[in-house]
Amino acid sequence: FPFSVEPDIAVGMPEMPGDGSLVIFKLNPAARFHPRAPTNGRTVTAADVKATFDRIRGLGAGSPRAGFYAFVDSIQAPDAATLQFKLKTPRADLLQIMSDQFDIIIPRELAAMADPFATGADVVGSGPFEAESFDSRRIKLVRRRDGPVSYTHLTLPTNREV
Repeated sequence: FPFSVEPDIAVGMPEMPGDGSLVIFKLNPAARFHPRAPTNGRTVTAADVKATFDRIRGLGAGSPRAGFYAFVDSIQAPDAATLQFKLKTPRADLLQIMSDQFDIIIPRELAAMADPFATGADVVGSGPFEAESFDSRRIKLVRRRDGPVSYTHLTLPTNREV
């Protein structure tokens, strides 16, 4: 791969005890969602990450990403800061798959919705930018005013339109 995986929401690379079929992530307690409803800037929890990946997997044919997780047997969140992926068989490419730009972590409140991104105003994430305006042709992103503590490895402009 032309890139290397770096943790953002996790505090470091995951633990893989035994044969590698259990992958344990410890979440960064400083990772927070955007400071707006429904999360109002709360901490990203293992329940959010679990809900995100359960949603991707549960959509089946409705998600072009579901097939990438067919090797996942179960996902558990034993506490707010720990996430465990139990794999049917070890996968060397798990971290590359999980770091895909389309597998964004969303709040558990939104993961339960049929269409959590019906409009640009519905987008709530944990990244360094948040949507300021949105229409059918473009979205204007601005650097978060509350400044995420992760993403220290990125050099990002103040505002960006895509």
